Amino acid sequence: MKVFPIMTMILCMRRRKNNNNKHRNKQNKTYQKLHRRVTLKEKIARNSEKER
Repeated sequence: MKVFPIMTMILCMRRRKNNNNKHRNKQNKTYQKLHRRVTLKEKIARNSEKER
């Protein structure tokens, strides 16, 4: 009986860790998308400056 609660605790901890990682990955992906958009805008601006 002593082992059972410890196992459930470990499982809960793992689950929580996975959820945190998923959330973090989502945030990173959105940040990367925003960053890419900014870089694209910068590229367009640089190209227009070169053409002038």
